[in-house]
Amino acid sequence: PYADWWLLKIDEALDLARRNLAIAADALSARLMALDDLNITTARSVTPLRVPLEFGNPYAFHGARLLSQFDVLARTALTARHVGEMNHDESQQLLHQSSRLMRRTYLSPMGYQVTGTTREAISEASAQALRARLRMGALPAAVLEGTSRARYAPVRIATVPSTS
Repeated sequence: PYADWWLLKIDEALDLARRNLAIAADALSARLMALDDLNITTARSVTPLRVPLEFGNPYAFHGARLLSQFDVLARTALTARHVGEMNHDESQQLLHQSSRLMRRTYLSPMGYQVTGTTREAISEASAQALRARLRMGALPAAVLEGTSRARYAPVRIATVPSTS
């Protein structure tokens, strides 16, 4: 159940970052579009680095997509600064806030510890479950009940008690 809870936290962090970067990029793009007498193209690399991505789970792909979204925002901010639509301090503040958001998002999995406890152990208040609660905190009821799960959480497989 703690893994389910942590995946929910990662989901929330990715969604928050994605939304905030989109809001900032849209606002910045609108400022550049308002210069309708000029046709401004966002800066881009002449020889962009292309890296094939192979990840073991969808969260890694979402993290890569988030990096791409940040790249667009950074290039737009640098373009806006270059054409005088933003001053240096304003663009640096936007880039600083956005990069902090990115780091916070990428660090969201940190702090997770494998507890080895199960929902059954928690309901029985076993010693293992109590240790897990001390290390990781109290689980929200919806997570404990299994009704709140992350979008890309692995399928839960019911374990069959051994008869031997």
